[in-house]
Amino acid sequence: MTKIGIIHYLWNESSSGVNTVINNNLEGLLELYPDLEPVFISDRDSEKTFSKYEKRNVKMNGEFAKNLMDKTRDLDAVIIENPFRNLEEFPIAPQEYKKFVENFPGQVVYRHHDVDLNLKNVNPLSKNIKHTTLVEPTKKQLEKEYGINVDILKNSVICENFYKNNQKKDNELRENLEKLGMVLPNEKIIAVPNRIVDRKNIEESLMITKLLNESTDDKYRLLVTTSIKKNEPNNFFQIQYQKNLEALAKKHKIPSTLGEISEVIDGENLNIGNLYHIADLALSTSVKEGFGYMFVEPWISETALIGRHIEHVIPDFNKNGLDLRHLYDEDILVDGPIYKKRIKNLDQILSDKKLMCETIDKLQINERRNYAKNVLEQNKEAVEKNYNHVKIADELASYLKLNKQKRAA
Repeated sequence: MTKIGIIHYLWNESSSGVNTVINNNLEGLLELYPDLEPVFISDRDSEKTFSKYEKRNVKMNGEFAKNLMDKTRDLDAVIIENPFRNLEEFPIAPQEYKKFVENFPGQVVYRHHDVDLNLKNVNPLSKNIKHTTLVEPTKKQLEKEYGINVDILKNSVICENFYKNNQKKDNELRENLEKLGMVLPNEKIIAVPNRIVDRKNIEESLMITKLLNESTDDKYRLLVTTSIKKNEPNNFFQIQYQKNLEALAKKHKIPSTLGEISEVIDGENLNIGNLYHIADLALSTSVKEGFGYMFVEPWISETALIGRHIEHVIPDFNKNGLDLRHLYDEDILVDGPIYKKRIKNLDQILSDKKLMCETIDKLQINERRNYAKNVLEQNKEAVEKNYNHVKIADELASYLKLNKQKRAA
């Protein structure tokens, strides 16, 4: 039996991006190594998150390195997720991880989903650390800042979860949404399977929906899946953000369902793949991503993706065979870190018919939509080839130095 530890400061629903990465990795690793036993280690966790696996809690305090060592003596290797993040709450984390790594006898993978480059007095060098990250710009930043070698380990997709292979389930989801009034019978769906947080720039998604409805004969409704829960950290700020979005949608009569879809999609009976199947388009207007699952998942479901280009991540997708030239440049629409300013700018455009027409011409959103639909097959094949979960799990296994003799036949 091979045991690996997966360490993060927090395992709960708010770590949804990291959770998806880990879940997809484990699915692939367990296909390759059926006897593998994962152990989740954190300062705290939710009972619902990774509930079928063993969990161990280690408080991130002055004794963290010592206590973590005690909790990992039976493990063959560990993955430490985002070791240089969340320093506001855990400023001692980088140095405590370093102490731990110097004494842990097995292989250690530091996976940097994103990174805080303002760290001082951090020495992440150790003979048994393998550093990985998701995209080339983060790799270059880490290598320049810390003088370390970093490999690209892409995030992966479980393609089977997104294939169109159950029309009955797709129909069930559409029927449920219509019964609940979340979609009208004559509306086409624009799917945004994201949490409503300000970096996702949902106000721009609302505007794109409005522009498509103004410039085509189609009737689109924007569906954003998940609201921030009241018990989540920083919830007040994000709840206020959603209220601002709802006010913008109401003022400009933009058909939208914001955050209620998670009540219908449980992840088991109905999942995000089913939502993509009944959608005419997927849309990403995020201004910041560490990787960007939205740029790969829809293609597997044969759903065209449109939206905003992000220079930090898109070149890596292009290198891996996806054609995303139809995404509009970041400078076409004003973004910026302050959502109230973004909403104000978009409100001005939507309040002025002339400005709205000029924006439609500038964005060329219909042409971009048509281009996206024409590259569906190419992008689907690229995701299957370069991002499938077993391929990426095999790469991760090599970093963890798992014994190939114990692989599944």
